[in-house]
Amino acid sequence: MRTLSALLMVLLLCSLQQVCSGTEGSNTPKKCCFKFAKVKIPLMRIISYSRTSSNCPKEAVM
Repeated sequence: MRTLSALLMVLLLCSLQQVCSGTEGSNTPKKCCFKFAKVKIPLMRIISYSRTSSNCPKEAVM
């Protein structure tokens, strides 16, 4: 009975560790571009820009 309780405790701790670290280990960027357009935008109309993360599938300027 004591062995079964110890085994259940270890299983519970392993499950909690998996749940707590589930989103921490992923390097998913917040913004990626999946549609692209080859349109020239006049410089006067650009207010700001940023580059996508290196974790995105394709490099882009937003």
